[in-house]
Amino acid sequence: MRVWPCSVSLRNRSESKKTVNDVPPPDQGTQPKLSRLAVTSLVFGSLSVGFLCIGPLFAIPAVICGHIARLRIKHSFGRFTGEKVARNGLITGYVSIGLCVLLLPIAIPYYLKSRTIAEQNTCNNYLMQIEGAKQQWALEHKKAQTETPTMDDLKPYFGRDGGKSLKCPVNGTYTIASVGQATTCSIPSHHLQ
Repeated sequence: MRVWPCSVSLRNRSESKKTVNDVPPPDQGTQPKLSRLAVTSLVFGSLSVGFLCIGPLFAIPAVICGHIARLRIKHSFGRFTGEKVARNGLITGYVSIGLCVLLLPIAIPYYLKSRTIAEQNTCNNYLMQIEGAKQQWALEHKKAQTETPTMDDLKPYFGRDGGKSLKCPVNGTYTIASVGQATTCSIPSHHLQ
């Protein structure tokens, strides 16, 4: 009967204590790989700063990929590198989110103002078309400055749709005045310029 040395049995006991999460270190001959998630984080972070208007669409994945990449690199026992790449992706993602949060209060009022101006310009263009049709109607029918046409009188001068598309964008109503006076809209800020 053969007796095993004591060191062998101790080695077997220490090997049995390994858990599933323990990953052996890489072989000395292999080079660590750059984490793809770290690169993805940096790409999304760069896009989020480059396209600031839609930055959060790229910044949020950059932050998520950056955090996951840093955890995987930390627990890879040297198989993966790219800690700095992941950190830079995180930084650019967070910077983009911060800029969007800072610029949003500035952008919203300008958007609302430009929308109001666009509505006024559209209404002004419609009023000019009605006014032009009214003047053309007065010239062709030799009407005086005091006569007022109806919308049915002006339909032939509006083209194919007969003026059906000439509606105030904020649901105002148009009042066709006499030939000598300007056509008006019921919205006070909408008027011929």
